[in-house]
Amino acid sequence: MNTSRWVPRSRPAITSALLLLVAVATTACGSAGPAALAIGTEATVNHAPVEGNGFGPATTLGITVTAVRRGTVDELAAGGFEQEAAQRDMTPWYVDQRYRNAGSEAIDRHIRVSLEDAAGDLVSAATIFNDAGTEYELCPDRGQGTLQPGETFETCTLFLAEPGHEPALARFLPVEPGKETEWVSWAVKP
Repeated sequence: MNTSRWVPRSRPAITSALLLLVAVATTACGSAGPAALAIGTEATVNHAPVEGNGFGPATTLGITVTAVRRGTVDELAAGGFEQEAAQRDMTPWYVDQRYRNAGSEAIDRHIRVSLEDAAGDLVSAATIFNDAGTEYELCPDRGQGTLQPGETFETCTLFLAEPGHEPALARFLPVEPGKETEWVSWAVKP
């Protein structure tokens, strides 16, 4: 049987990168940003990805949240995912994204939006440990490799929402070292 395990993202590298990103956003006094965009609308931002203890090269990105889809734990089980008892009450959400490198610098394709509920609480993204090496067809993660100038790629991130928490916003915080940044948001209508 093709089995994969999924757990909320909590790897130290991701945690360190998120803490650095939060520190940068707090220091830069990032603001809430303009009104939320409609799903399918591209936002163009300048972005320098967090790399190690610093930042990678800055480029211009076109970012589009193309869909936010409700899933079921039965779909995950049918896809070969092992579930812990506490995860069976959670609702999977698939967030489809498109990234276009409109700048002159290549960047790492490990770019993701976050997902928030109406109270502003984060919905946990899931880390998938794919022992079988197969792609989960309902939410393919294509965030590996490098995004060259002029290239576009589409990917999906799996989020797991606690019971009673519906997503309200998909969000991205572009990073420009030394500059104040604003969140880019897309309104989610489940």
